[in-house]
Amino acid sequence: MLPCGVGNEIEPAIVGDLESIQQYVGGCIDAVRTELEDGTVIVGYCHDEGLLLGMETNWFASALFNRQLAGPVVLVSGTSPTGEYDGENYDLPENYYEYLTTNFTKRVADTYNETMIMTAGLALAKRVGLLDDAEMLLLDEQLGRASEGDDADFIEHMTEIAKRCNEFGAVREDDTMEAMIAEMECMLQNEAEKGGK
Repeated sequence: MLPCGVGNEIEPAIVGDLESIQQYVGGCIDAVRTELEDGTVIVGYCHDEGLLLGMETNWFASALFNRQLAGPVVLVSGTSPTGEYDGENYDLPENYYEYLTTNFTKRVADTYNETMIMTAGLALAKRVGLLDDAEMLLLDEQLGRASEGDDADFIEHMTEIAKRCNEFGAVREDDTMEAMIAEMECMLQNEAEKGGK
């Protein structure tokens, strides 16, 4: 099972009938699928109204299925022992479960942490006047294109922003920089306490 929120670990779940899956996810289910390179189909069962109900983001499932998902998600293999996708639920392959609980978990955690740092840094840059609303909207558009593989504009823009931030920091006095760093740490702490909702 892929838990929602921050700081949780992927754990095994015994999946029986529909009611057991509904109990894990907390209500009516929806299914999402992805296919591995070897053709194995991975199915995720999530609450069908998780986003509408304001359930916590499921960072694991969102990364795995490449869409925002909320609430706990039950993972199963949809591929039978004969290699067919037949609509039934099967145990995840052992090597895939191991990957999920090690490398995948680390990758999701690293990405989440980098995202929170970047978000706090951009919010602070906006607060001190290095970015305005129009530039924030442009960054959002570029980030959307970057998520689809076209990241050249986004990388160039972020590099230019980083240069501005560095120049800004170079002209500030030490006590002002310490205050800015403390403010950024506070923003990150507040985000961590909210659990990344």
